[in-house]
Amino acid sequence: MTNNSRIWLLAGFGGHEAHWGTFPEELAQRLGVRPEFVDWATDVAGARDLAEAGRFLAQRALSEGQRPILIGYSMGGRLAIEAALQAPGAFESVVALSAHPGLDTDDEKKARREEDAAWAELLLRDERLFWQRWHQRPALLGSVTPAELSWTPAERARWAQLLEALSTGGQEFFPPRLEACFALPPLFTVCGEQDLKFCQLQERFPPKISRARVRAGHRLPLDNPQDLAHSIAEFLRSELTHD
Repeated sequence: MTNNSRIWLLAGFGGHEAHWGTFPEELAQRLGVRPEFVDWATDVAGARDLAEAGRFLAQRALSEGQRPILIGYSMGGRLAIEAALQAPGAFESVVALSAHPGLDTDDEKKARREEDAAWAELLLRDERLFWQRWHQRPALLGSVTPAELSWTPAERARWAQLLEALSTGGQEFFPPRLEACFALPPLFTVCGEQDLKFCQLQERFPPKISRARVRAGHRLPLDNPQDLAHSIAEFLRSELTHD
């Protein structure tokens, strides 16, 4: 990478800068490049599934004529991986934080689609109750909780639609696709040591995919921004530094 490299930050569900805390400053200190927060929900508006959302994001990168480095958290991490699979040449590298590799059985996918449809319905019906229950999900317990969001009815409807459209239940299982993609840019997955579920899921990624763990829960950028920035900076310097 160079001082002219661009780094796009793709937040998780809700797509808010509050998901990143002080992490952008920590990474900028180590790399000399200021990451840019990307409102990816606008870029992928109307996408019917994760694959289409990935194509929309790749189209933006290609239209701007510069291959950004993607750093995506949770839902944003899945989107980053999908975008790289859809258009490997559009990105310099991808870093996926607490990113689910997908489900590989029809029963699991069906159950997850139904679960996310119920979440979407709750969001439209009672936003406050939605967030109360959302923050109590097992993967998020023990992690720092970001500032509470407050959406307009239109924003709430958009995120409810994306919650269903980008459901893990509609995601094509990543591991075999990553294994078969020989043009894939350098990909780095990171999970938090305290996030046992996602540490187990990380093991499902192919061996050729670089991986690390940091002392954190699911919300890596908020839980331990210093160690996360150090780990990512080391990876990017090792993979993208050219003579």
